[in-house]
Amino acid sequence: MGSAFRVMHVLYSLRTGGLEQLVAEMAAAARQWGFEAGVVAVGGGGPVARRLEEAGVRWWALGKREGLRPGVIGRLAGVAGAWGADVIHAHNEGAGVYAAAAGRLCGIGVVTTRHGITLARAANRWVRRACGWMSRVNVCVSQALARQIQSEERLPPGRLRVIYNGVDTTTFAPRPGLRAWARAQLGVDGGGPVVMSVGRLVPEKDYPTLFKAVQALAEKWPGLKLVVIGGGEQEGLLRVLAEALAPGVVVMPGRAEGLEKLLPAADIFAMSSATEGIPRALLEAMACALPVVATAVGGVPEVVEHGHTGLLVPPGEALALARAIDTLLAAPERARVMGRAGRERVELMFSFDGMMRAYLRLYQELAGRG
Repeated sequence: MGSAFRVMHVLYSLRTGGLEQLVAEMAAAARQWGFEAGVVAVGGGGPVARRLEEAGVRWWALGKREGLRPGVIGRLAGVAGAWGADVIHAHNEGAGVYAAAAGRLCGIGVVTTRHGITLARAANRWVRRACGWMSRVNVCVSQALARQIQSEERLPPGRLRVIYNGVDTTTFAPRPGLRAWARAQLGVDGGGPVVMSVGRLVPEKDYPTLFKAVQALAEKWPGLKLVVIGGGEQEGLLRVLAEALAPGVVVMPGRAEGLEKLLPAADIFAMSSATEGIPRALLEAMACALPVVATAVGGVPEVVEHGHTGLLVPPGEALALARAIDTLLAAPERARVMGRAGRERVELMFSFDGMMRAYLRLYQELAGRG
């Protein structure tokens, strides 16, 4: 190896989502941290591929079909060897089980980051255990996830570490001057309060509970709008449900670029997830000094200090979520103080630079540079 080294990120696809965006940002920033990054999608490509190309990051898509495909291991090992990867960094078990096996095949150290346990993956315990035991290091994005994985998989000491996800606190920062513009862009410039949520439209995010919460608040707060930014498999179903539960209240603009310029439209950021790791959208909202209301699931309580940077409620309880949103709408100064405290917490514990610094130390260790 020369003075620099190469890290190959492996994930399932390059669709638009928090995980995919995070990997793209990590790969694009690699040269600034003294190494080179490439990206492999074991499934298909997607919109994030364009972002990689714009950053000059090389990427591959292996086109894996549904089901277990052992042949992917050899193909992945071939790509890693031909490109000269010194470290393989896999993301989640679906890609990690192939990456870990490929790393064993070609003698490359593998780290797999567990970003959370989705409802669909919860049943695939054998995949999770195989990935955990074959990877040299398993990184969890929260202490809560680390405790769960350690309990279920009984990994040896040293195989499990915690590195929090991070966001760019320069890009995501308070922008009060954009409030009116952002509301106009989203079509919510009627003067009423705006609650915003950002994320994939999938069952894990439990948007029906959030819709019921704003339905309960609509009469008390005239002009109230809930803006839900994102796309996904449940988009059609959720549009129908929103119109049935809260007609004229829920606005769903779909996926959006330049989220940092749209977040200033909100008075409150809300998240109703049934399961989470460390949600990127939550960190971005807090970095923009938005007060947050979120469900106390996964690593969320490690991000949101209840009563200080936001309010936490139990998952699946629409009335509790409604009461928390109502509390902050009724006390705007308290909400602003929480937003500022949230920004400070993200800068201290969840910055992009802090995350990259921690991964760089791990990469150096796996590549024999520690």
